[in-house]
Amino acid sequence: MRQSASERSLREELADLGQIDGYDQWEALIHDSSSPKKSMLQNLDQVPGTSAFRLGDLKLVNGSEKDNFNF
Repeated sequence: MRQSASERSLREELADLGQIDGYDQWEALIHDSSSPKKSMLQNLDQVPGTSAFRLGDLKLVNGSEKDNFNF
């Protein structure tokens, strides 16, 4: 597969960041496959004190609709 100039540029910029904590999602995105990442912080709002965290198929929600929180 040919690599676009913008993709090469992005990869070069990311390489300049050095070692960072994270997951490379590129293969999952271009091949429409499962992500290596199994958890995600979806929302964190300190003012009303609401948050949402997903782990696999489970979601932990802290807050309520009265807080205008509809995750």
